[in-house]
Amino acid sequence: MNAFGWSIVSQLSLGQARILTEPIQMSMPTYIALESNGEQMSLRLTSLVSLGETGGSIVDSYKVEYSIEAADSWTTAKDDLEVSLLIEGLTLGLVYEIRCSAQNIHGWSQPSDSLVVQSSSVPS
Repeated sequence: MNAFGWSIVSQLSLGQARILTEPIQMSMPTYIALESNGEQMSLRLTSLVSLGETGGSIVDSYKVEYSIEAADSWTTAKDDLEVSLLIEGLTLGLVYEIRCSAQNIHGWSQPSDSLVVQSSSVPS
């Protein structure tokens, strides 16, 4: 799968119309960290809705992943169309890196820039 949506471009060739596809880069979704109490964090994603943002195809799913203490592996916290998320079970004092991506019929977007947070016992 790739990070491209597709647009339709018509081209005349010897009096006949042909349809060609051209890739359009899908935007990376963005998110807002709403609240954290040390053991959980709530996020809200910004939906991709315009054809320019979605690469010409509707978004089928948003995926939010996190990595603990800059590990090479990522854990999927959600993979659906909901734009609100509560990540639970965080461990106090650990550093978490959170990223999100969007999927359409042609594949996944590039992951967003990571949000790096350290869970603490002080509510935000």
